[in-house]
Amino acid sequence: MSGMKRAADAAPRFQERLKTQITRSTAVLLTAFLLLFGGLLAIYSEGYTYYENREYNRQLTEAFRDTYLSCADYLRSGDNMAVMESFLTGEITELNMSYQFHRFSYSSHRVSDLLLLNGDGAAAFSTMAEPSSHLLYFCQAVIPRLTERTDVYTTIYYMTAGDSRLLFARQLDGLGYAFLLLDGSEWNRSMGRLPYDYVVTDTGGTVMVASNAEMVDDLNRFTGAGKTRFTRDGQQYMVSAGQPAVGGLVVYTLLQRGHWGTYYIIGCLCAVLMFGVLFFTLLRVSREIASRNSRSVETLHDELSIIQQGNVDHKIRLDTGDEFQEIAAHINSMLDTINELNRRNMELAKLNNSAEIAQLESRFHPHFLYNTLENIRYAILLGEPERADEMIRRLTALLRYSTDTSRSMVTLGSDTEKLRDYLEIIRFRQNGQFSYRIEIAGGVEDVLIPKLWIQPVVENSVKYGFLRKQALHVDLTARMEDGFLLIVVTDNGTGFEPQRLEEVRRSLTAPQKDVRQSGLQSIARRLALLYGEESTITVESEYMVYTRVTLRMKRGEH
Repeated sequence: MSGMKRAADAAPRFQERLKTQITRSTAVLLTAFLLLFGGLLAIYSEGYTYYENREYNRQLTEAFRDTYLSCADYLRSGDNMAVMESFLTGEITELNMSYQFHRFSYSSHRVSDLLLLNGDGAAAFSTMAEPSSHLLYFCQAVIPRLTERTDVYTTIYYMTAGDSRLLFARQLDGLGYAFLLLDGSEWNRSMGRLPYDYVVTDTGGTVMVASNAEMVDDLNRFTGAGKTRFTRDGQQYMVSAGQPAVGGLVVYTLLQRGHWGTYYIIGCLCAVLMFGVLFFTLLRVSREIASRNSRSVETLHDELSIIQQGNVDHKIRLDTGDEFQEIAAHINSMLDTINELNRRNMELAKLNNSAEIAQLESRFHPHFLYNTLENIRYAILLGEPERADEMIRRLTALLRYSTDTSRSMVTLGSDTEKLRDYLEIIRFRQNGQFSYRIEIAGGVEDVLIPKLWIQPVVENSVKYGFLRKQALHVDLTARMEDGFLLIVVTDNGTGFEPQRLEEVRRSLTAPQKDVRQSGLQSIARRLALLYGEESTITVESEYMVYTRVTLRMKRGEH
């Protein structure tokens, strides 16, 4: 009886204490908030606007730096320089020069024009309809600043205020000069609508690009340079100037300052009214909240204790019709979600394992893997652990290389080294019936080719070479010839009969659409797409004598 009395007395005390705590805490919090609100609102305009403007400036500076470096790297590129020098010496046509430049221009989205001057300073190539005499005079005036030791020289060219271009210049090995122009108007169009204005100048204040032409004076200078606040046509701006970026250019961002005084007064009045109403309302509902929550909290605690003991399948049963019932429903939903996530994670792990196995199998013909593993088993059974170890090591290296998706282009030297692992495995399997030779001419080891580019050709030689022959030899050579990289795979295997040889050749030059292509057809198509139509694959063969497959790739087209 005394226990029941204590429980009955505890309920009113808990309710009263809860009511008092809610009222006191609410009064303290509202009073403190009202005192802080005015100060926070007063500094919000300055602090947040300053932070926002600095963030905009950082983002814009990074975007401009990326574009600047892209343009400078274009002129630094040895391949690009070689193409421009080849044009000036007449080795390539104007069409080829234009194609090479526009590939870069389309990828950068902001470069507008390229101008090449010959050694006498006369225009030799231009992507403009006709460069103005003013631009030519300006470029000719820049030429004395360009020497063989000059990396990339940059300056701002403008003819009128609001019509500026950033000019990149470099000497072309004594043959002439290259000028790359980044158009300010093109930059504005590519940036689209932004929540701020911006200006990019050199350290002297000369404008390269401005989102608002009214901020540029008649001498093409930014009127707000060196200021933290700037007023134009009655509108006040907060100015953020970044550190000089690459090329000594400075990026300014400008945010309009709103009518923060009016906002401050309105905000304070609304806060006082809202918090006053809220305070008196809480005084009335605090008693009811205390009464209801004293029962709900106890029930919810008991239910959670069951789950805490490890019964994750338990469902909380709470029928109070208040927020605590919603909390119970959310907890039940959360437990269901956790259980479902656990089930899905287990299933996903199984699927990932299956996907990895499928990817591994797709790199090489399954028979190659089966036969290699079978040979490893026999080597172990026959007491040849060194041979089994060598095959396992090479197979592991080959599979690791083939499943590495971090690189799609590799050097010819590294790819042939991995191909050597494949050929060594074939040699181990054939027990003296297979031999090979790899000969790579000097100077071509560093040429980039698609990974595992040659492997299907060699695999075909092994697969079809042994059809009617007991022994097989494969030669792989690579060399440069007349500007083409020649990769030749020759075997002394079965070869093709004349009719079949003609069918193979026709399939390489005119593949049928909507028909699954063979390995050689896929290589032939990729050759044309990556290295140009001049790059081809040819097949020569004499039945029961030899087969020779030649990959002819135009150097520098990729």
